[in-house]
Amino acid sequence: MDLAHVCFFIWILAILIFYQHPVNVNARYHYHKKQQKTKGSPFIDEAPAPAPALVPSTSADPPSIPSDPYPTDPGDTSDCIFDVTAYGAVGDGSSDDTAAFREAWKAACSVESATILVPSDNIFTITSTIFSGPCKPGLVLQVNGVLMPPKGPDCWPKADSRKQWLVFYRLDDMKLTGNGTIEGNGHQWWELPCKPHRVIKI
Repeated sequence: MDLAHVCFFIWILAILIFYQHPVNVNARYHYHKKQQKTKGSPFIDEAPAPAPALVPSTSADPPSIPSDPYPTDPGDTSDCIFDVTAYGAVGDGSSDDTAAFREAWKAACSVESATILVPSDNIFTITSTIFSGPCKPGLVLQVNGVLMPPKGPDCWPKADSRKQWLVFYRLDDMKLTGNGTIEGNGHQWWELPCKPHRVIKI
C-alpha cells in the first residue's frame, strides 16, 4: 500500500472518530464555560428571592360592632316609619300628645313614602291641630291605636279653636289607614246649642 492510500485511510478514520463523540466534546466545553459578569448586563446570576408568605391573622374574635346607642332616635328614617311614641307621645289617655304628633308630622312630611305610625294599645289625646302640607308624595297616617280630643268643652284649651279638631290641609296623595279608632268624644258637644257650634271639622 502506497503512502497516498495510507494517508487517505487515516483521514477517513479520523473523521469517523470525530463524529462518534461530538456530544461529549460539547458537554465538556459548556461545562467549563463561565459567563463574565459585566456592568449593566441584563442577565441575573441569582434567582430572585421568593415573596414572603402571608401570615394569617391570629385574632381569635372579629372586632365587635357597637350597638346603636339611640334605638328610638327620631332622626333614624331608614325604614320611613315615624312612630309618634319616639317623639314623646305617651298614649295614656290623659297626657297631651299634641306636640309629639306635630313633630312626627313635620319629620315625615319631608320624606317620600313615609308612614306616621300611631301604635296600638294606646290612647292618644290631641287638641285642635292643623296638619299642613305640602308634603312629599306617598305620606301615610296609620292609626292603629285610639285618637281622641280633650273630653268636652270644659277641657278644651282656650287658645284652640272650638270649630275644628283635626285638619289636613294642602295635601296630595296622602292616605289615612289602620285598624284603630278616631274617637271624637262628641257627647258633651252635642248637648250645646247648635248655633255657636254649627260646624265641627274632623
